[in-house]
Amino acid sequence: MTILISGGGSKESNVLVNHFFANIIDKGNVPYIPNAGDESIRSYQDSYAYVKDMFESLGIRKIDMCTKLNDITQELLNQYEAIYISGGSISKLVGEIRSADIEELIMMFEKEKVIYGQSGGGISLGKDVSYYEEARDTEPLGLIDYAITCHYKDEYYERILHGTKMNTYCIRDNEAVLFDGDNIEYINGEVLFIDRKSE
Repeated sequence: MTILISGGGSKESNVLVNHFFANIIDKGNVPYIPNAGDESIRSYQDSYAYVKDMFESLGIRKIDMCTKLNDITQELLNQYEAIYISGGSISKLVGEIRSADIEELIMMFEKEKVIYGQSGGGISLGKDVSYYEEARDTEPLGLIDYAITCHYKDEYYERILHGTKMNTYCIRDNEAVLFDGDNIEYINGEVLFIDRKSE
C-alpha cells in the first residue's frame, strides 16, 4: 500500500513533494484524474497542461489525462506506475468513481503501485469526510484508516477537532504524508496528527 497525500499549494511550492513522488515511481508513467475539478473555474485541458508541465519538469516520462472514468480498465492501469488525482469537490470525485464502477480497480492498483492525491483528491482516499460540508453525505474511498484535512492552518484546529470523528492528519499547503504499509512518513514539514486515543 503506497499512498501520497499532499495538502495543496502551487507547483513551485510543492517542488520537494513532487520530486519525492517522481523518485518513488522512478519517473514512470502517470494517468491524471482531474474529475474533482470545476470546469467552470478551470477546464480539464488547462489543468492537464499545468500538471503535465509540473511533472515533466521533474523527469516523469508520460502523463495522460483520463476524464472518462468508464474507460479505465485493468489493462489500461497496467501501463502506469502511479495515479495522480487532483483537488476540488470530494463528493463529485467519489460519485464519478463509483458511477464508473472503478473503485475496486483503484484499490487493486494501490496494493501494488502508488496513488498520489492532492487536496480533495487525497481527502477522498481517507475514511471520513464528514468535516467537509459539501461531502457530509459522501462515503469516501477509505483506502487509509484515517480522516484527512488539507490546506490546514493553526486557526482551524478547534473546528477540525470538533468536526472529525476519528484520528486525523491535518496537512498544510506544501506538506505531504506518505502511507506505505505500516510506515507513515512526513514530507516537507511536520504534519499535525489528531490522535483520538490520547484525548
